[in-house]
Amino acid sequence: MKTLLEEIDSFLINSDFAVGTKRIYSKKLKEFSIYLSDITHTIEEEIHLKTIFVITDINGVVVTYRPINSTIIDQFMISNINKGPSWIMTAKNSLGSFFNYLNRKYDFENIMGSLSFDFQSIQIRKKPTRILSRHELLKFFHSIISHSKNLERDLFIFTFLITTGCRISELLNIKIQDINWDEGTIILPLTKSKVQRMIFIRPELINALSIYINKNNFNKFDQLFLMKYYNVRSLLMFYLDKANLPYITIHSLRHSFATLMYESNSDVSLIKQMLGHSNIEVTRQYIHPNFIRNISIKNKENLYIFDNFIINNDM
Repeated sequence: MKTLLEEIDSFLINSDFAVGTKRIYSKKLKEFSIYLSDITHTIEEEIHLKTIFVITDINGVVVTYRPINSTIIDQFMISNINKGPSWIMTAKNSLGSFFNYLNRKYDFENIMGSLSFDFQSIQIRKKPTRILSRHELLKFFHSIISHSKNLERDLFIFTFLITTGCRISELLNIKIQDINWDEGTIILPLTKSKVQRMIFIRPELINALSIYINKNNFNKFDQLFLMKYYNVRSLLMFYLDKANLPYITIHSLRHSFATLMYESNSDVSLIKQMLGHSNIEVTRQYIHPNFIRNISIKNKENLYIFDNFIINNDM
């Protein structure tokens, strides 16, 4: 084995985590390295996980060394418990993945299974996901139309998110060459599950998208939306505020999509496939029955909008 910092670099380089995950893991492992440096009185560059404990004789002469053990990880967690449940669980996942890597590479003992720290006692209680109802979606799009400085782009971004259920990371990775104009589909090569999947686009949206692409002189290698996650999040918050709507996350739009699909009498198995889930029970968590109401009530002013923008099970 190499030094801790060298092994951390090797772990991050050779792992296939998303860029954001690597950044988070790198930060937590760096904090762990600093902690080891403090308790062992060793500079970070010289820390080696096989020589954390120094065994000396009565004369202070080094006899042997002992590797890191689970007690140190427990103490690391306890020393940072004031940082909250999110920090603790992220640190656990970071260290767990790192020690799994060392175990596979060197058969180095994975000490994470021997921890005494009670992670369940600090588990985060997830708040129920807030989604947008049909009426709120209309207000949201009206807000975009009224306040956008780049109307076509913003309408496409949020229409895609709400009518296809794709993740924001998937949307921002779409290139023009991924679009099949004849079939009205888009291939998503970079998904969270690392499994390629396809999303379906309404004919009206495909036609409008073609005009948008030609107008902006995109070539087939260009990204459809040259934006970052935080740009889209800022736009979402801006339009929600202007519409006087409660705050939701970008991911909540996937929940809105699933709920609208279910409201339109789509089978849960179809919704599962379109969301790219491997477990149908996960898909059920995306459907919010409390937002499905007044299904039989129709408003003719709104029918055209939803007939053209919300995917239903005819697709």
